Amino acid sequence: MGLQVRLRHTLGERLLDLPDRPVEKPLVVGRAREADLKVPSVSVAPEHCALFVHEGQWVLQDMSNGLTFVNGSALEGPTPLCVGDVIVLGADASPATVEVDPAGAAQGRTGEPARTEEPAPAPARTRTSAAPRAQAGQPYRPAPAARVAPAAPRPLAAPPVVQDDDPWGTQPAAENDPFADWQQPAASGESAAPTPTRRRKPKKSSDTGLYVGIAACVLIIGGTGWFAYQRFYAPPPAPPAAPTTVWKKAKGPNDNIFTGDSGDTAVPAPAATHAPPAPVSPPARNEPEPPPPPPPPPAAAVDNDPHKGDLAWEDVQGALVLQNYAQAVIKCDDYRRNHTGASAKEISGVIDEAMDGLWWKRIKMLYDKKEAAAKKIRAIDKDIKEEPNPKFREQLTKEKQPILEEIKQADDHLNSEMGYTATQSPDTTSKEMMSRLGSDRDASKFGAWKVRTLKYIRDNHGKTPWEGE
Repeated sequence: MGLQVRLRHTLGERLLDLPDRPVEKPLVVGRAREADLKVPSVSVAPEHCALFVHEGQWVLQDMSNGLTFVNGSALEGPTPLCVGDVIVLGADASPATVEVDPAGAAQGRTGEPARTEEPAPAPARTRTSAAPRAQAGQPYRPAPAARVAPAAPRPLAAPPVVQDDDPWGTQPAAENDPFADWQQPAASGESAAPTPTRRRKPKKSSDTGLYVGIAACVLIIGGTGWFAYQRFYAPPPAPPAAPTTVWKKAKGPNDNIFTGDSGDTAVPAPAATHAPPAPVSPPARNEPEPPPPPPPPPAAAVDNDPHKGDLAWEDVQGALVLQNYAQAVIKCDDYRRNHTGASAKEISGVIDEAMDGLWWKRIKMLYDKKEAAAKKIRAIDKDIKEEPNPKFREQLTKEKQPILEEIKQADDHLNSEMGYTATQSPDTTSKEMMSRLGSDRDASKFGAWKVRTLKYIRDNHGKTPWEGE
């Protein structure tokens, strides 16, 4: 669905169908390259007007500061369109025009313009039966359904005869077989039953190969496990036993082989001349060496932190870490009020640190704001240089004034109030840069700014004077 319009200008005319657009993404009319409806005329602004659909009604809105007219009247806001309306773009002698729904105006229609749409394809018509068509003036009666006679029941087939002693089905059936007569031809007038066929006995498959394969797998897995156990986990062999003293019989002078009175003298055997074999060390295992024992713990240091376990003081330090400096000041005041006897010097040090961080944060904010405004000014200057229409150049020049005022206010805060004249924004992560900027800071201006800002933060419960910028 859409809107049909006729665009007329000095170079010709066109008949267009505009698609529906919501108010969030209107259809822009102008001479810019990005315009949805392009008008080749220098008297038309780059973005002259916008068309959109609101609650089913096409609406026109001016974007050229009063240079859009409908039926000779200037627009004062969003205006609904009707059939035959003529939109005039610019105030020249022969301006470009857009006629709304020219086809409807030619037919004499009024009111809201017609919205074009594509006709839906007609559904295909198929004949589902060969019944004759009803004559004119007679009601339609469907043809009666054809009656189908029920099919005759099929005779049951006789089960096949299979003999255990004839696995291939080559022998004839036995005489006492109760189903033998089923194999005879059927009598006349009767339907012949299918002749049963003899099935072969299934040959029994042998599972010997399966069992052999399983046994081989078990042997291989068991042998591998035993080898791994002996290689890595078996205990080392025991060292050989220490040599023992062997006593042997020595013949004496009174040795008598007949009476058995030998008068033997027990003498020790000569000692072994070689050293016993060294114990065999177990094979090295692929295991990481145990870590060395940890060193003895140092003597307990004396904890002199007076704020250990103090949740309120940890809250103050957390605000500093998160760079929420204004809240850090308020939390310091609450800590001083709720902890009588707290160190005033320590609390003042935290407040000084918070105000120093807030000072540099404010300078960075002003400098970034100034740079963003300067970028806008450069873009407007480029548009003024490329704009051929003097009226639009004048309008762009007026748009520069509030941006120039923002740059002037930022310069006044930086130079006059805070004394910051550096040519770049402070980098709070660079210690070298912050040290140099801190040494060049005007102490008197920082002190006056600190007093004013502290008073405002305390009077407004943690808000800064530039809150919301």
